[in-house]
Amino acid sequence: MSKLPTSTPAPRVYPIIEQFKARYDFPLDTFQIEAAQELLEGRSVLVTAPTGSGKTIVAEFAIFEALDRKLQVIYTTPLKALSNQKYRDLLEHYPEDQVGLVTGDVSVNPGASVVVMTTEILRNILYQNPHRLDSVLYIVVDECHYMNDMDRGTVWEEIIIHAPSHICLVALSATIANAHELAAWISSIHNPMRVIEHRERSVPLNHFYYHEQRLVPVFDDQGEMHPKLQRIATKLKQQKKQAQQQARLQGGKRGGKRPKPDKPAEAQVVEVLQAENMLPAIYFIFSRKNCDDALEHCLDSGMSLTTPEERKLIEAEIKALVQEHPSLKETGPSTENLLLALPMGISAHHAGLVPMLRHLVEILFQKNLVKVVFATETLAAGINMPARTTVISSLSKRTDGGHRTLTVNEFTQMTGRAGRRGKDPVGYCVILGGMYQSPYQTADLIEGDYDPIASHFSLSYNMVLNLFRKLERPEIRGVLQKSFGQYLTNKEVINMSLQMEQKKQALEQIAPSAETKSYIRHLRGQIRTIQKQINRQREIYLQEFDAISRVLQYFRRIKPQGKAWELTALGDTTSHIRAQNDLLISLVLESIDFDELSPVEIAAVFSTLVFEPRRNMNHDLSPCSNQLRKVFKEILYVADDLRYVQEEENIHLPITVEFDFAPLVILWGNGCKWSTLFKFTEMADGDVVRAMRQLLDLLRQLETLPYAPDTFKARIKEAIAAIDRDLIQIIL
Repeated sequence: MSKLPTSTPAPRVYPIIEQFKARYDFPLDTFQIEAAQELLEGRSVLVTAPTGSGKTIVAEFAIFEALDRKLQVIYTTPLKALSNQKYRDLLEHYPEDQVGLVTGDVSVNPGASVVVMTTEILRNILYQNPHRLDSVLYIVVDECHYMNDMDRGTVWEEIIIHAPSHICLVALSATIANAHELAAWISSIHNPMRVIEHRERSVPLNHFYYHEQRLVPVFDDQGEMHPKLQRIATKLKQQKKQAQQQARLQGGKRGGKRPKPDKPAEAQVVEVLQAENMLPAIYFIFSRKNCDDALEHCLDSGMSLTTPEERKLIEAEIKALVQEHPSLKETGPSTENLLLALPMGISAHHAGLVPMLRHLVEILFQKNLVKVVFATETLAAGINMPARTTVISSLSKRTDGGHRTLTVNEFTQMTGRAGRRGKDPVGYCVILGGMYQSPYQTADLIEGDYDPIASHFSLSYNMVLNLFRKLERPEIRGVLQKSFGQYLTNKEVINMSLQMEQKKQALEQIAPSAETKSYIRHLRGQIRTIQKQINRQREIYLQEFDAISRVLQYFRRIKPQGKAWELTALGDTTSHIRAQNDLLISLVLESIDFDELSPVEIAAVFSTLVFEPRRNMNHDLSPCSNQLRKVFKEILYVADDLRYVQEEENIHLPITVEFDFAPLVILWGNGCKWSTLFKFTEMADGDVVRAMRQLLDLLRQLETLPYAPDTFKARIKEAIAAIDRDLIQIIL
């Protein structure tokens, strides 16, 4: 009897997906439809795909479906600038009353159906007001590979751990090596998550190596390194060897200095790109100063990349911005050069510029009025500025930990900006050549394996207090064991358990005797050591949690209540402070008499606890009163007390006090002009804005603290009004 033919059941058709597809004038990719189907079936998704391949369409579907069901969506991004941009993007597609924005800087329509916020804001909601999410259907976690960030990665783990189970996560990421491992962890603590991987770029990318004003393909038609490039590599290797020999001869026994990298002039590179019809381009340079120098070099060369009509449009945009914000005329030489270069179609983009200028550059580039942007790598972090070409000026960069080679993820994130979907049939990446920019190193980065996401879960006083607010200690232990760090550690524990079992079996097979006595003792010692390691690994965060709890008890932030702990009024106050120095800020609030200080002086006090200098600065406290300087000394005593207690408990949470920004707060809060600030600091304009915004974020937290006197809150409100003006204000 012959078998009846079997048929594969037809894929389920969802009418809402068909309605969603009708919104676009291009067909959706298979991975986008597949992700939408997973969401409709109640599963979370982790979508990994190259930059510019359309990951955000999955998030757009989540918004479309939630609105159809009269439910809400929270859309998180890692940066305020990305949140602001996503808010503007959504306003182009949805009515103003349906879209909201909440960051540390602004709060617009926070009860809207779709609210864009930074991940830190969502983390705070999950701790302080989790019922706010009762009607939320989806949480979009954009750029979720930021979980790999050493300082902020813990925030992503916390929001995943605490996200209510009725919510599906829509995680969007650049390609990562361990996507399935990450999804398995999320599935184990939240709800089932499916990985949707898309490897292909929407626009193909061709890589070139720039050498002696020529563009040489990195690969030939067979995918092998181009023969021309192999010859160049041999030549560069010889040049490098000769340069090093010459340096040794000149330097004698000390070996001499390493020859400076032979970098091509930026103007020459841009001219080649223009001749090859490869503009617009983003030219990545890992230094603000070098970005400014490149811009100045192009200006000095007389370069102009715009038509007369384009220049008029750019000049009109500049004129309108300067008329609205006259203080822009008082900013430093970086701004002056930028305003001169923009009409020529050339610009810089880095954190040293005031935000409104960076925003202007982004708008002009998106309109194809600016043709080349010299940018630091912050521009690769999701800002919507696709180009035809990206130029990578260096394959290494200087970091706090020293000079190092770019990672594959960093390289891919930058090159991913090349190739505009719907505009370019192909994108281009140009790597600048030189003795220290080997063609082989270039090929390794292009073909290298992506980096895995690691865990950077860490405890803070704020987190511990908020856990005590909601949970008993056994439940807290369960929360800590849900972290990605513990998940990865548990996999190591399995391996250690196998090792221990093998040693136990070996021990059982040994007959006790005088000859085997020493070996038996050795095996038993190894078993005990492995067991201790397993015990420690199973509770890697609980010991730290207990140590932090003891510090909080010492400073009267928690008190025993039967077998449990409860927050004191001081603890409740501390639990609402969201900053690196959370406990120190709380202790300063408790210890300092603010009645003798003006509102602006109070702001200056708290600036010492949030300011993060980029480099060493010279103290010039002359704008600060004697009373304020006395308070500064008191803050140091408070910080030393906390530092001593932490050291006793072997806790390594940072405690920082920096006075250098306080004079600028005093001057600005009392109404000085922008240019006056720079008689007292060497900070860049953009850094001043950033530091003022960080201070304002903290002041807004202090304004709403429980148990704070109304008179204190009123003075904080005055301080906010005095500082949040002119170039400091946010433009959406």
